Amino acid sequence: MEHRARSVPDSALRFRGGRAEKKNRAAARLAGRGGQVAGKGAALLRYRWDKKYLYWGITAFIVIVVSILFFKLLDRWSTVTAVASFVFGLLKPIVYGFVIAYLLCPVMRFCEKYFMTRLANKLFAKNEKRAWGFARGVSIVLALLFALAIVAILLLLVLPQLIDSVRGIVTGMPEYIRNVQAWIYSVLEGHAELEATLTGWMNNLGQTITDWATNTLLPQADKILTSIFGGAYNVVREVLNWLIGIIVSIYVLYGKEQFAAQSKKVLYSLFKPRHVNAIVRGVSYTHKKFGSYIGGQLLDALIVGVVSCIGLLLLRMPYAALIAAVMGMTNVIPFFGPFIGAIPSALLIFLVDPMKCLIYIIFVIVLQQVDGNIICPKILGKSTGMKGFWVMFAILLGGGLFGFVGMVCSVPIFAVLYTGVKMGCAHLLRKKNLPIATAEYRNIDSIDPDSGRPVYKQPPAPPEKPGKPRGEDEGR
Repeated sequence: MEHRARSVPDSALRFRGGRAEKKNRAAARLAGRGGQVAGKGAALLRYRWDKKYLYWGITAFIVIVVSILFFKLLDRWSTVTAVASFVFGLLKPIVYGFVIAYLLCPVMRFCEKYFMTRLANKLFAKNEKRAWGFARGVSIVLALLFALAIVAILLLLVLPQLIDSVRGIVTGMPEYIRNVQAWIYSVLEGHAELEATLTGWMNNLGQTITDWATNTLLPQADKILTSIFGGAYNVVREVLNWLIGIIVSIYVLYGKEQFAAQSKKVLYSLFKPRHVNAIVRGVSYTHKKFGSYIGGQLLDALIVGVVSCIGLLLLRMPYAALIAAVMGMTNVIPFFGPFIGAIPSALLIFLVDPMKCLIYIIFVIVLQQVDGNIICPKILGKSTGMKGFWVMFAILLGGGLFGFVGMVCSVPIFAVLYTGVKMGCAHLLRKKNLPIATAEYRNIDSIDPDSGRPVYKQPPAPPEKPGKPRGEDEGR
């Protein structure tokens, strides 16, 4: 064996040694690369993912998506409003049901608390669940009967008077026109040129109306009939929606605690408890503000309507019940409601007797002063917490967007938003150690950016008292 190993040529040994050396170098290179990979793997294992950047990325993505959707909504606004109107038309009975339930809830709770609960506990002393169901059901029926009784009384008071008023207006229209003409002639007596101009204008107006009725109104009689039938269909449909809404309101009133519990359950499952608690407090505050305002406005409108009816009857005004009902209903609208009801009523009285129209205007001014300064503050108090400018702003905005309903509901809704913004500003100012009272900022000139403290305005220097000239004292 040794002889054979020694007999191997030197060239073969060198060849074998070169191959071994190459293998060793390749193994070393692989080992180095493995160490680098292992080092990188260990570094990756040591690296912790920062969730802050993930939140930033998700927030940026959501902002971009919301911006795109908002732009698409604005671009197709007509389609969006058409779809919203269609969906609202389908859900109108549900909306009516919730509105009726919200208005009847105080009456139901009053009946249940003071009457029905005691009676149910006596009748079903051994079955608490059955006693609760009996008390709740009878209270709902009593609340509905109370609402229907109020509507029936209003209709019985207003409807006959309305029919008599319309009949009287139609039959007495020639006499009213003659009275107005006689009054105008008495005013224009001694002014021949103005009288001739006004007479010519009235004649032209009569000819214009005659031409319009002949050339425009009569050829479109079929369209007018179609519109009348369409209006009748809409009236029947609205009546059905209100009837279905009454049924929905019964279910809502009976299970309002269950609906509230389900809503809280869903909110607590989706959001953090502190956020849900804030939402619950906001909803409770909104309910308190909205309920007190709507109830106070309805009571104030009822008082104004009754006082108006008594006053108009004492003053022997024509159509007293009709005008009082109009004044009471329009008084639900704050700020502009009295004027909306007074203007057509004054025109109606003016057709009968212009002098009584003047007396009516004085009566309305006195009544609104009493209502605005005595009755309304006692009933509503400081329920809105807003200045007159913001009340007018809310009414104009709500009326322009949603009509009569917007004018009625805009003030409490805007009051809730106003209070929310006010509380949010107070919270942020408190975190910055800045004054919260608005009156403080009248005297603040600026805020020091370094210290964060307010810099107050310097009071003006008092004027110097006029004294004797210095030269005179020195001369003495």
